[in-house]
Order: sequence, then C-alpha cells, then structure tokens
Amino acid sequence: MDAGEHLRRGTDAAKAGDLKQARLHLASAVQLDPSLVEAWWGLANLLADPAQRRDCLRRVLALDPTHAEARARMAQESAATPAPAPSPVIGARALDSRAQAGRPAPDAVRECPPRKGSGRSTWLIAGGVFLGIVLIGGAGLAALLLSGMADGLFERPAAAPVAGQPAALPTLPPEWTATPSPTMAPTLETTPVPTPTAAKDPRVTAAMSTMESEDFERAIELWGDIIQDDPANHEAYYQRAFAYLKLTEGLGLLDQYIDYSLAAIADSDQAIALSPEPAGDYYMARSWAFENLSNVAVKRVDQDRLAEVALENYLIGQSLPTRNPLLTGPASLLVRLGRCDEALQAAERMERERGEGLAPSPRNHYDLAIAYICLGRFQEGLEQIDIAISGFPIVAYRYQRAVALYHMGRKAEALAELTSSISASPNRDGYRYYLRALIAYELGDPNSADADLLVGSFSTWSQDSLRAYVEARRLLDQGQRDEGLVRFRQADVTMDRSHGPFVDRIRRELVALGAQPLSPTALPSPEATPIPPLPEDHPVALPMQVVLHGYGLGEYSLLPDSELVIHFAPPAGFTYSDILSVRAHVVPVDQAQSPDLELFVHNPAQQWWDRFSVNWGPNQIASPDQYFYASGSCVIKLHNLSQQAIALQNVGLEVELVDRDGLRGRYSFLDR
Repeated sequence: MDAGEHLRRGTDAAKAGDLKQARLHLASAVQLDPSLVEAWWGLANLLADPAQRRDCLRRVLALDPTHAEARARMAQESAATPAPAPSPVIGARALDSRAQAGRPAPDAVRECPPRKGSGRSTWLIAGGVFLGIVLIGGAGLAALLLSGMADGLFERPAAAPVAGQPAALPTLPPEWTATPSPTMAPTLETTPVPTPTAAKDPRVTAAMSTMESEDFERAIELWGDIIQDDPANHEAYYQRAFAYLKLTEGLGLLDQYIDYSLAAIADSDQAIALSPEPAGDYYMARSWAFENLSNVAVKRVDQDRLAEVALENYLIGQSLPTRNPLLTGPASLLVRLGRCDEALQAAERMERERGEGLAPSPRNHYDLAIAYICLGRFQEGLEQIDIAISGFPIVAYRYQRAVALYHMGRKAEALAELTSSISASPNRDGYRYYLRALIAYELGDPNSADADLLVGSFSTWSQDSLRAYVEARRLLDQGQRDEGLVRFRQADVTMDRSHGPFVDRIRRELVALGAQPLSPTALPSPEATPIPPLPEDHPVALPMQVVLHGYGLGEYSLLPDSELVIHFAPPAGFTYSDILSVRAHVVPVDQAQSPDLELFVHNPAQQWWDRFSVNWGPNQIASPDQYFYASGSCVIKLHNLSQQAIALQNVGLEVELVDRDGLRGRYSFLDR
C-alpha cells in the first residue's frame, strides 16, 4: 500500500470516527512520503500531545508556508506553551507531556502476541469532518494513542483491581515514567518456571491448572484464597508472584505493568522470608520484577539502581536450585549497567560451560554480541549477532546488528537492516525508528527523520533517550540553542546503554557545547529488601545430564523419590524448521518392574514442565515442536514415584524433523 492509499484510508477512518485506524494510516503515510502536507495536517488535528502537534504543524509549514490554518494553530500552540526552564528537572512527568503512561512495552524479546484485556475503552469525537478542526477530548485521545490501542496490537485490559492482590503495595514517586529497554534479554531460558506437581489440596491443584492454561488473573485470585487461609505458604506467594510477572509480558498499560511488578516484589519478598531454606526460583522472580522496573525507569541513575538489585537477586538465584533447566548468564544486566568486561566474561563462561561440538545457541551469541558492542569491539559483535540471527532472527537481535553496523560507520547497511526489520514487523519496538531517524538525519534526510521520530513514538514508552538526542541535534542545527540544550540534557540523563556507546558520546558532545551536564539523584523507591549472605551449606542444583541428540544416556540408577534431568543438546550441524515427531524411550534393566515414573518435558515458550505418562519403551510426545529451544535443545525430567530404586538401561530420544534446508532428518539413539 502506497502513501496516497494510506492517506485516503486515514481520512475515511477519521470521518467514520475510527481514530485508531486514522492515526495508523496517517502515520504510515508520512513514513512512506514525508512530503504529504495533508497527512501531517491530519495528524496535527488528531494528536492530543502538544509537543507532537507542534512537530506536525512545523512539518506542514515547512512544506507549505502559505497554510493559513496551520499558521493559526501554531500561533495558538506557541501562546499556550511556556518557555523552557533554564535548569529542567529531568525525569519528572511535568517535564514533557509526552512522557505519559500506557505505551506498549516492546516485546521483541519473546516475539509473542500481547495479552489481551477483557474490555475496550470508547472515545468520543465531537464533530465529524477530519480535515477541518476536529474537537477531541484531550485526555481521552492521549490515553488512546499512548496506550498502544491505536496500533492495533494492544487492547486495554479492564481497569478493575485484581483479586488477591496484596493489600498494601509500595508506590512509585511522581517522577516515575516509562522508557522500556530495547535490550531486555531474551528470557526463553531464564525466567522462573513453576512445576506442575500432584498436590493433595484440591485448591492448589486448581490454581496450578489455571497457571498451566495461562489464566493468570484467575490464578492470582486462587493463590490469594490459599494465602488467606495459610499465610505461611511460601510456595503460594511465589506462584502468585510468577502469575503477576507473566501478566507483564506484552502488557500495554504502564500503570498496570508497574503495579504487577511491585506486587511480584511484595510476594517474592514474602516467599523468601517464609521459606525454611533458600529457593532459587524465589530470587529469580524478584530479579525479574526489579528488571521490569529498571526497564521502565526514565533516568539512567534509576535504571542502574534497579538493575543492580535485579542482578544481585539473579546471581543469588543462579547459585541455588531452580525449576528452570536452562538458565542463561547475567550478561544483559551487566551491559545495562555498563560493566562491559564482566558481561563478556559471563557470556564467555556460559559458552564454555555448554561444551564443545554443539550447534550454536542464539541466546549465548546474542549475549556475546551485546558485550562486544558494549566494549566497542563492533566487528566481533557483528560476527556474534549474525550467528544468533541465523538461528533465531527476532527483532531484538536484528536491532543489535543495526547498532553494530552504525557504530562501525556502515550507515547505509544499518539503515537497510532497520528498514527490513521494520517492514517485517512495523508495529512494535519504536526505538528502531529512532535509530533510523538518527541515520536519516546524519545522511541529510531530515524529513524522513522527522517522520520516523513521530511514528516511533507511537510504538514505545520512551520519549527521551535516543529520540531526545536526535531532536537535540536538529534543534541546535536550526539555531535553537536553548531548546536544543534542554533536549541534549534529557538525552544525557535518560540514554540507556542498549544502543552502543551513546552514553559517553552524548556527554562529550554536551560538554563540548559548553553546557553543564545534570547529576540527578536516584530515587529510593521501591526499596529493596537486603539479601543476607547464603549459608555455606546452602542447597545447590544437581548436575544435569547432557546427552547429544542421537545418543542415549546409558545405564542409570534412579533413587526413590528422586529426579533425573537430561538435557538433550543439539550437535554441530543440527538445525530445524519443524519438529515432526518425538518419542522418549525409557528402557529398564528389569522389564518386570513397574514403570512407577513421571515424565516431564520442558516447554520453553510457555515456561512449563508438561507431564506425560510413562511406559517402558517409546513414549510419544504430543505437539513436539513446542518443547525445543531455538538452539535445538530439549530437556526432559524423570521422577521416581516409588520407594525403591529403578535401574535404567537407557534413556534417549527419537526425533524426526525438517531442517532449515527443507530436508527431513532423524536423530535417534536407536541408530547407535
């Protein structure tokens, strides 16, 4: 669809009162053709945010200086806008009306559809002529546009409170607003995993069933009922924390995103305090919640404080047994904190611990890539991210490829990478538009830069950081020094470290302009419960048995009421585009002995252990493709339910697949 068709559809949608489609089509029109005066004028009438309206009006007047209505509207806007203060307080919501709650969080990490709410908000338009003066309820339209509903990807969840939520939650100060991190680490292999277990209490069974069916709102209610009757039930607190965290995935409302994360912190604190011994999952849940808050903090000083807490909890959790079979390292948190050398060491350690002779792990190579980029070793970063993309070409990986290319001076290639990524997935991760805007501006195309800054602002919570840097340069080049320095300072204190070495670059450029950088103080809320040192005899994770696809475990004695976890790892050359069939073979020494076992297979996308009955010999695994990581790993667990040891002759998988070249293949221990 070309720009003209988007303009026509946007006009028709506005006349019909469909603001969501109107905004979407007009934004697409100016992205495809920044010279469309009618599209810019339409957006100027549709937007409630004063700064965004002024951006659109400036574009109209730059393209058509005789546009009388735009001149009149700009005069009204200028009269209503106070002059910027000489020493702005960066981070306050009053700083910029664009920093509002409700933007959709980038979900490049998991590449999964957002969770949909149960209700829609309705917005009224007074008047029906689009290209005339459209009178729109300002707060309503701002909420509409900034909630992410307008991009067609997110629906507004119902505003009713969640039953079972802790009565008193810590609250964030008014300085809190949103800047989602584009380098939230892919967590398919990192987040805590509740294990479905046979429970005597039918209420626990029901709560776990709702968790497995992903009805997390209902699960929160059920865990709340259990906690009310048994306030010392640390496992129930953990499960409720996990349910809150699952609700943050793909959530488009900032206030709920923060509230759910705070609720998870409160519950994980209770779980840790009540547990008779340290539990890794409880610390991992707490880490996840603090990382969420770090990802939406505006000022870098707040991002850093919260990320430090997340890292501390992650490292504690990593040293304890967890229900997640494949934990990754803390490289992404270390990069966010600017601890580049440590990030590289952590990523290299994880790669060494995987062992040799395996197919590449996209996540491991992503971690290596962002660590190299953090260190300014861009060529090495590019090589690692290309390996990650070859196995799992998600938006987050492709963005880091563009970052590496940009900092290497290969701007045309970076621009092509961003354009390809945006074309494939246009309605998420607005920071991609911001980087593309910077490149376009530096390549002498300010019109495209303006369009990308506007379109990107609809797809991310962040209105500062990289966007502020582009706008600061534009304002300075236009001779608007005071306004430019305001945005430069905003960029300085809000730029996170996920875009390469911009933090140091912006600070140097700001000082070179003769401006004094700001030194904001970190906010104390939410507080973090101090973690006491773990006892020397703390529990540790049992070693996991690693077996290559095509091989078997061999003889093993499974003790009473014990578990055996086997990581079937992909050998070098292993690729797949589709898993056709998986059979888990459990071969006993004594066929007469009853197979009193449970078989669990880990589901990395849903982050569950799914349970299967066990027969001696082959056990067919239904829907097998959902049990494979992007790297090709598959993890199973056997639990001996009996009171006697079970001697196993062998355990192995029989896997039939289609590889990336479209060829059918087979990996089976039976062939050996």
